[in-house]
Amino acid sequence: MSLFVNRSQHNTLKYDGVKQKFGVDHPDMVSMWIADMDVSLPPVVGQALSEHANTGASGYQHCDISEAVQHWYRLSGYTLCTHHILPAAGVVQSLFACVDALTRPGNKVMVCPPVYGPFYSAVQHQQRELVTIGLMQRDGQYRIDFEALDPSASMLLLCNPNNPTGDVWDEPTLRRLSAFCRKHHIVLVCDEVHRDFIFDTVPVSAVCLFDEPDNQMVVLNSAAKSFNLAGLGPASYVLAQHQDVRQTLFEYFTARHLAPALPGAIALRAAYLHGYPWFSQVLSDIKTNRQLVRSLQGALPATLAIYLGQGTYFAWLDARQLGANVKDLLLHEYHLALGDGAQFGQPGWFRLNLATHPDVIETVMTRLCRPARV
Repeated sequence: MSLFVNRSQHNTLKYDGVKQKFGVDHPDMVSMWIADMDVSLPPVVGQALSEHANTGASGYQHCDISEAVQHWYRLSGYTLCTHHILPAAGVVQSLFACVDALTRPGNKVMVCPPVYGPFYSAVQHQQRELVTIGLMQRDGQYRIDFEALDPSASMLLLCNPNNPTGDVWDEPTLRRLSAFCRKHHIVLVCDEVHRDFIFDTVPVSAVCLFDEPDNQMVVLNSAAKSFNLAGLGPASYVLAQHQDVRQTLFEYFTARHLAPALPGAIALRAAYLHGYPWFSQVLSDIKTNRQLVRSLQGALPATLAIYLGQGTYFAWLDARQLGANVKDLLLHEYHLALGDGAQFGQPGWFRLNLATHPDVIETVMTRLCRPARV
């Protein structure tokens, strides 16, 4: 039985915030624009939060997440030392912190578009020079253009699995990137917040690179996506093997009070220690939705194409052939509120969120299969 539920009328941005986001909200609007899941709070998380609330305790408090993070990574075959784990606020805040603390104004920072929007702003809003290394499409997949990597850069920001395309960078790819970065003294920062959503391939984490000596790589992660905890306050963690890198980030976080929010930390701990059966069901439900998309995409008109990577709960819609006003067309003719590819650096494409009820998937695919009035 699917865990997906109807979350409208609960102040959810995905549904109740459509008019504010898009300026219109048709009665039959289908929304897929934001990256959260249509599920209820995991029971083990709700229980942990309730138990804490019933203590009546408030004020400044601490919840250790190290044991839980170690346990969660151990489930996929990775062993972490306690000193590798640095609690942090949100993943986006940590992304900004890495750029600010580990590079200097004017330094070059590489990103690989299409990629999550804050990657760009973390560079440009902090007076670093943005260097785009566009992903190449080859053999039906996006690939990293190694020949375009800039040896004079100070940092490379990587998303694995990639948001929005869903591509999973395997261990050989990660090791090749790491070798380049170590050779040229480039800090590799890997956002793994969607790492738990991997399909059709072997799950991989950049933590595998911790066996390399003097590796300055940083891994960013959180339970927020895997357990749909975004509304509970920021709670994430940084994984870093290199002591100087870790100390620099620790001092940065401490000076700016970028610690996890207590409810978020309590939720993370409960989810990672006791939530795997629940998450396993969610993963199965998303896999079913991915299969549903594959079964229906053959009926799409020639003007549309859907790309499904090996990870995340997204599908990546190529609607460029529908013309320059494709966003308005999808919004006003198809009544679809989708993630605009322009924010990822690829206009004309749209991100579809598949972490929803199968009936929603069928509705969206049925609408897309209708001829458009281009």
